[in-house]
Order: sequence, then structure tokens, then C-alpha cells
Amino acid sequence: MKIAHYLKTLHLTGGAKVLAQHQEILKNLGHNVFWFVRSVETDFEFDVPITVIDDVAKIAEYELDVLIVNKPKDYFEVKGMNVGHLIYLSQAFEVDHMNIRREKKKKSAHSSPLGRLAMDFKWWLKKRRVHKLYAEKTVKWAVSSYLMELLEPYGCPTKLVRNSFDDALYHTKGKRRGKPLRLLSVGDYSLSRKNLPFLFEALAASSADFHFTRVSPNPITDEEKSSGLVDEFHIRIPEEQLSKIYRDTDVLISTSTDEGFGLPVIEAMASGALCVLSDIGAYRDFAKIAREAPKNYALFFNPRNPAELAAILDDVWGDYDKFEKARMNGMELTSFYTRAQTISDMETALAELV
Repeated sequence: MKIAHYLKTLHLTGGAKVLAQHQEILKNLGHNVFWFVRSVETDFEFDVPITVIDDVAKIAEYELDVLIVNKPKDYFEVKGMNVGHLIYLSQAFEVDHMNIRREKKKKSAHSSPLGRLAMDFKWWLKKRRVHKLYAEKTVKWAVSSYLMELLEPYGCPTKLVRNSFDDALYHTKGKRRGKPLRLLSVGDYSLSRKNLPFLFEALAASSADFHFTRVSPNPITDEEKSSGLVDEFHIRIPEEQLSKIYRDTDVLISTSTDEGFGLPVIEAMASGALCVLSDIGAYRDFAKIAREAPKNYALFFNPRNPAELAAILDDVWGDYDKFEKARMNGMELTSFYTRAQTISDMETALAELV
């Protein structure tokens, strides 16, 4: 089949990296694949060809069998075009993302009553549009069991095409534990849902001896620099280098207040790191992928209570071996998120289109 992804603006995000993985999978399955974008706003080099178009109508000229989109705006931009089967790939529950962005804006730019009213109306229109998309009878795929559950009340069946890690790249070099405790955080400080100021507050309160590494798609911020807590900072690094950082990590910390999945967590678990995670649905639901999946695979904390996270880190630093069961369960959990399983999910979902 001729299958394409469309993403209006290409940034370096976890979601974009997953689309690149899907492109590679589809190509290896023998399909003729395309990736259309209107603009590229990253200098990161993806391993798959990207076609920049100046008019979305040009997609119809390719006489596609399948077009996959992952953004509500992009969906409505191509809806009604002759693109074969139109599939919406859910990588996040956009309503939650919108709520977080709205709260951030309410605290900053929109201080006047009129400004807040205008913002609320604009937010209401966007939210209404997202709910409309979820309710439409278009084909929907989701990258996690968590998102499938959130979309279920809208009445449109959703197929699982699970996120997965590259098991040839992300693997463990064996149990390790040294001092200082090697901590890792992956994500963009400027994204409010990543909740990274909270992490820095917790680290400042911790008495643990640690070496803190940050990986981000964007340069280090002034806030991160001035904290004096960051020992290493990496920007837009290739997968091979990232996998080595994971293998050298004792603890991955994620403080997100909202995620659709959380691929860095699975990659870190596969690499043998203990994961300390915010208590959110996407992370709690990792084990729902299968009945036999292990349940106690991470340490969880309230992402609004920095003292709680600081106490956990102090505990881990004091006796890392006490949490060996959680670390081992995390490694076992990743066996349900391998690339082979994503390929199987993809083949099943595509077969249902015929």
C-alpha cells in the first residue's frame, strides 16, 4: 500500500520520533511510504525521508491508500481530501494537554478580566473541536492502553499500535550502583507538562549525593544553569548516544503531570535503570498491556509534592538494593513493549482496513 504521515510542523519531539519509527516499520513491511510536512523546525536528522510541501492539497496527487495524522489541527486540515483511509493516531489525550497550557497562560499573559475571557472562549472552541474529532467515526489508533481507555467513551473503536523501544539498541549492561547516584531527566524544561521546575526544587531539597544529567531537544535554560544542579547537559543527541546514557544511569526521574505514554521510561527500564515516576495515569497503566505484566515496576510520587520526591531519592541513595525488585520488574515490563509487538499491532490494524 501507499501509506503516508502528515505533520504540519516537524519539531523534535517524542511523538515525531515515534512517527519516524512507524515509517521505518511500514517500509520494512513492504509498503511505499511518505512523510509530508509543511515546515521543519529542527536541525535533528531523522533517519527517514521527509517531503516538504507548500500546499496540503498536493497530498491528494500521490493517490494514497492510507494517510495517518496525529494532531487534531492536521486531521481537520486533510479531512475530506482524497487520501484513502484517514487514520488518527492518538499519542496524547489533547484535552489534558490543553488544560495544562490554559492554566499556565492564566497565570501569565492574561491578567486582565477581558484577556482571560477571550482566552477561555478560544480554549472552549479548541476543546470542542478535539471532542468532535474523538467522536468522529474515522479510524483511530492509539499508542497505549491508557489512551484507548480515555477514547472508549466517545464510542469509536480504537486499535492499539503500541509504542515500543528498539530492543537492539536499548539494553542493560548489568546491575550497577556507585556513588554518587547517577540521575537522569529527559525532556524540555519549557514544556509545562514536564513539570521540571518541580524536579529542580526536589533535587535542591535532597541530601543525596548525586550526579545529575539532563537530555533535552533544546539548549539549557537560564533556570537550569543557575540552579547549580546540572552536571551534564545533552541536546538533540542520536539514539546510540542516548542509549549509552541510559545504561550509565542509576535512576530515571520523570515529573510529568500528563503523558500519553512516556517512551523514555520504557527505554530507561530496558537499560536497567530504576524509574522514579510521577503518579499519573499513563505511568500507572503501563502494566495494563497484559494480565501477566508485572505491577510493581517503579517508585511513584505526587508531582505536586517536592518533599515527597526528595525523600524517595534520599531513600534510594541510602539503600539502592532495597529497590532491586522494582528495577527488575521494570526490565521485565519492557518485554511487552518490543518493536516486534509494534510490528504485529501495525499489521493487524492495517489488515482491518482491507
